[in-house]
Amino acid sequence: MEKDLKIEDKIIRYCIIFIWILLLIFGFISITKPVWLINLSETGKSMEAQVSINKGYEALKNKNYKIALDSYREALEIQPNMEGAYIGLGVAYSKMGAHDKAISILKKLLKEKPENPYALYYNLAEIYEKTGKIEKAVNYYTKSVKTAPNAFYPYGKIGEMYFSRKEWDNAIHFYNKAVENKPDIKTSYETMLKSSLYNYNNPEITEIINELLTKGFSKEVKEHYYPNRFKAVLNKDKNLANIYNNVGFAYAMKDEMGKAISYFRKALKIWPASKRAKQDLKTALEIQKEKAESD
Repeated sequence: MEKDLKIEDKIIRYCIIFIWILLLIFGFISITKPVWLINLSETGKSMEAQVSINKGYEALKNKNYKIALDSYREALEIQPNMEGAYIGLGVAYSKMGAHDKAISILKKLLKEKPENPYALYYNLAEIYEKTGKIEKAVNYYTKSVKTAPNAFYPYGKIGEMYFSRKEWDNAIHFYNKAVENKPDIKTSYETMLKSSLYNYNNPEITEIINELLTKGFSKEVKEHYYPNRFKAVLNKDKNLANIYNNVGFAYAMKDEMGKAISYFRKALKIWPASKRAKQDLKTALEIQKEKAESD
């Protein structure tokens, strides 16, 4: 019992640290592999396989794709059913341009282990997006929303694709769906725990994570977060600022300057130094003024 409490406390502590790191580096990675999980398992094979997975993840970040492939294969030799290793293998092949091979691996895993489909749907969507198959990409991002730890990211990706295709109404719709699911202190905590379930294969750890999810975002957990500072960081989320700016641009392209201006101002409230938002707001105000003068 005491051991479980220590592991639980360590999971909460490192969840918080990892979320702060994500906020500071301002990024989202499809297959997040928290290094801290290595230290939580006492099962030799699980720990050894996880070391190889983390090595593969680091190699992917550094664009050493052959090392990544070798690392994920090594993990699968140790634990043949490790989902995270298969996902990593698929991502590595995709990065190398072997998209058909990557799709084959991910779809095979989807059939064999359909219980945690989010990461599989999301990575399939990224591959289809990369290869220009937008309809398929939208389909898989939409599927990923249903089981996503946080729907902010897949909705944002769909909005981005429609934005790049100048399909303004669709872009606005999905960007607004992303905003509805924007991270807060509670969802960030739950997202980190759910992501860990997708990424790790050890029954001891997954049982404790599920217990933490059942307990929910308690007052005790909230106190670990320094909630005011955490909220302040979330309120400066440049990703959200860019979404607001893109929505504003989409409204401007639809000649709805009033709405465009309000969204450009929302973007600048979050990110006051954004040159793009400043310029877009200035242009929209000038157009609005010219229209008013000509009426």
